[in-house]
Amino acid sequence: MIGCGAVGIMAAPPVKGGGTVCKFKDPLVVVHRDRGCSLFPSCLECPLPRCVEDMPFGRAGLRISSRNVEMLNLRKQSWLIREIAAHFRVSDRTVYRSLSLFKPAEVCREGVPLSQ
Repeated sequence: MIGCGAVGIMAAPPVKGGGTVCKFKDPLVVVHRDRGCSLFPSCLECPLPRCVEDMPFGRAGLRISSRNVEMLNLRKQSWLIREIAAHFRVSDRTVYRSLSLFKPAEVCREGVPLSQ
């Protein structure tokens, strides 16, 4: 399966009796329905640059990566590590680990060292 369910190339015409007949004789042409994923009903309407089902850890990975960006933004606003940890209900170590994924220049703001 490619992406969130792959986008259909062309719908097969309905046949008497409720079935469908595939117009394509080429085995490389595959007809798929756009079924979307657990987040969006259609792949064509999905705003994400990369499919959630193709990401490591799926939805949980998406949630964690967005949390990491939020932690970085709070750190840039001069929040202390323990304040960020309390806000997200995680340990100080988790905050340090999340912030370590970013470049030091992104994490440290003038006058606010990472080690606070």
